[in-house]
This record gives sequence, C-alpha cells and structure tokens, in this order.
Amino acid sequence: MKEDEHTESKVLFARAIYASYTPFSIVENNEWQTFFKKLRPSFVLPTRYLLANRLLNDEYDRVQVQVEEKLRQSENLSLQCDGWSNLRNESVINFIITTPDPLFAKTVLTKTERHTGDYLKSIITDVLEAYGPEKFMAIVTDNASNMKKGTKQCTAKYP
Repeated sequence: MKEDEHTESKVLFARAIYASYTPFSIVENNEWQTFFKKLRPSFVLPTRYLLANRLLNDEYDRVQVQVEEKLRQSENLSLQCDGWSNLRNESVINFIITTPDPLFAKTVLTKTERHTGDYLKSIITDVLEAYGPEKFMAIVTDNASNMKKGTKQCTAKYP
C-alpha cells in the first residue's frame, strides 16, 4: 500500500469512527484487527491515541473550514442558542446557525459567569458580528427571562 493511500485510508477509517460514534477502542479489539488484516494486510489500523488526537483534530479543522465557508456564503441566517450543563456539570451555551441547514457554530463555556441578559447579549453579539449581523433574520432561544432580555437587546442593536 502506498503511503498516500495508507494515509487516506486512515482518514476515511477515522471519519467512519466519528460519524458512527464508535468507541476508539475498536482498534484494540482482536476481532477487528483480524478482520482488517484479512481485508487488507498492508493496512495498519491507527492507534487509539492517533484517533483521539491528530486525526480528530485534523477532521475538526476540515469540518470547521467547510462550516465557515458555508456561513460566509449564505445571505440569510438564523441563530439558535441554548444553555445547559455538560457531562462535567459545566455550564455551556451552544450556538447553531441555520442556512437553512443547521450548522454548529460555537460552544461557550461560561464557567463562573452568571447568565445575565447583558452577558447573553454580549456572547450573542459576538456570534452575530462574526458572520455579519445584517445576514440574520431571527434569533431563537428558550423562554428564560435572561435569554429574552439578551435577545431583546440584540434585536434593538440589530433590527
């Protein structure tokens, strides 16, 4: 197997792992190793470390470039945001932008920052300004009073 073909195969294998939510430990399973050895003896499975680090980071960068390009080319956008706690019980706010296809835009770890209307306005404004506030037709949030206040302040700034 040529080196460029092997590299491409590792990337495609990694994408399949990420897209199917398959545990990275699959590469350590003897039955999968045997299967791949039989299928293509010259293909060496990437290590769990490689899947969780360089290949994942490269794939993230590749997808981010595509998302950024699609958002920059789109003329009509809407912003959706919602806050909750992640698995480590850290407060996060996620932003999805529709083009009309939904694209994940950003996660903000709010840490100890209180979710006041003013704070939410500032992080919503950051997202709007990153892609051009004139492109946004709507902001969608839940009905929490702080979200309503932050959104109202943004729509006053960017009618």
